[in-house]
Amino acid sequence: MSALFRNKLYFFYLTVFAFLASLYLFNEFSMDDYNLHIEMGRWMVVHGEIPHIAVGSWYGEETNLPWIAHEWLAQIIFYSIYSFLGESRDLIRAFCFLLCAFFLFFIIRLNKEEMEKHYFSSYFYLAIITLSFYGFFVFRPHIFSFFLFFAEIYCLTKFRKTLRAKYLMFIPVVAVLWANLHGGSSALVYILPFLLFVFNFIPLDKLSLSHKFYMDKIPSKKSLYLLLSGALAILGLMINPYGYEMVLYPYVNMLDTNMLTYILEWVPLNITMREHQFLIFPVLIFAWFSLFQTKSKIDLVDFLFLFVFTIMTFKSGRFSMYFSLYSTFCMWKYFNGAPAPFWSSEKERYHHNVRLLIIICVYLVLAGFYKASVGGLMPYDDQLEKHASIFSSVKEESPKRLWNRISGNEFTVIGVKPFVDGRADAFTGEPFMIANRNMSLSYYDPEDLIHKYKFDSVVLYLSDPMISYIRHNPSKFTLVYAENPLDMPEDYRREAMAFYNISP
Repeated sequence: MSALFRNKLYFFYLTVFAFLASLYLFNEFSMDDYNLHIEMGRWMVVHGEIPHIAVGSWYGEETNLPWIAHEWLAQIIFYSIYSFLGESRDLIRAFCFLLCAFFLFFIIRLNKEEMEKHYFSSYFYLAIITLSFYGFFVFRPHIFSFFLFFAEIYCLTKFRKTLRAKYLMFIPVVAVLWANLHGGSSALVYILPFLLFVFNFIPLDKLSLSHKFYMDKIPSKKSLYLLLSGALAILGLMINPYGYEMVLYPYVNMLDTNMLTYILEWVPLNITMREHQFLIFPVLIFAWFSLFQTKSKIDLVDFLFLFVFTIMTFKSGRFSMYFSLYSTFCMWKYFNGAPAPFWSSEKERYHHNVRLLIIICVYLVLAGFYKASVGGLMPYDDQLEKHASIFSSVKEESPKRLWNRISGNEFTVIGVKPFVDGRADAFTGEPFMIANRNMSLSYYDPEDLIHKYKFDSVVLYLSDPMISYIRHNPSKFTLVYAENPLDMPEDYRREAMAFYNISP
């Protein structure tokens, strides 16, 4: 403990822990797709197989709808964690917090020398990075892709510094893990070595950029190892239950305009979106500002990779995490801030750090008591809890051909199979559109859809455009249960739901 209080970067570790704890404790915790991943993991464990169709959906099973479970291993791991921790959302939330804190602590340790040289600038950027990480570290399989991406960048960085091919040998292993844990972004595992190979042959001197940029060239023969590691990574991606289809999967996803338009994490960068304002823009703005005003020469490879990840982020906000992760390897050396404070003695540093610990502990305790007094600690976004009455009614009725105009992830938990669920890659096209509450039914005749899919019931929000059709056709719909918005917390009133049976 004494050694910890004398650590030069103790201030970084402690304040990151406190800031992250505040974010996780006092903000609503996203449970998006939580039930989907748990139930898919449960299905695979119970059945002892990897699905190739959209199991869990009555429509998917009836039509043998093709589906690639690109997160199958992550879902089994999550189900195992869920089985161990139980149904407590608080423990799941604590698990995500500790995982995020561990990641940030490792980043601090990896960059400690540069962070000491530019103490205050590094501290400010670390605070921004911490906020960004918090927004993405939820109980979803993409967490694994962050660790795998970080591992790949580490291998490529070590290869550039040492020119030892042994570091590239790990990239095919990363590829195998990536293909089975989170195949949706796995193309990065071979794209990055290929890009580094191309960057290496940029004629920096001929472009008259040497006054601002530099690049440590990799000898031509050594650079061939990058091509080899990329090719082996492609082969590694094929080691999964779907073979070569997993190599194509990320590109198939990116061609799906429905997902890019309607799914929050896929939409292009948008200054008007609150999530983007807090989680994405601060990282991008501060990083690029630091690069343009730095007194140091910029490594051209760093500049180009950051540029590539910026373009990806503008196309889809979810890629911002890869920008943040790459920046943790290079950004610190471009800061111009002052170095770490000078302490006249180790004893003085020790006493300062002890006082800091006491202040932060008092802050967390007082903040905790305040939050508990106004509504309780650790709220979380859980549809099953918010709309328990609706799900109870659906469970009691047990419809066979439910048309859910809301996310179907929660229905499988109560033993009812939905029409579609959060697997937009499986239900792309008409099923995705007619199950989206934000989509007007002006292009579809509800009566034709009911006849086509033989729906026997429907669950939807009271704000859904289809409510108007239901109210104008009372002979076709029988209200089973409707939530009263006035009985719900003010923030959730616009999410009030209704459940109707549909006449044959």
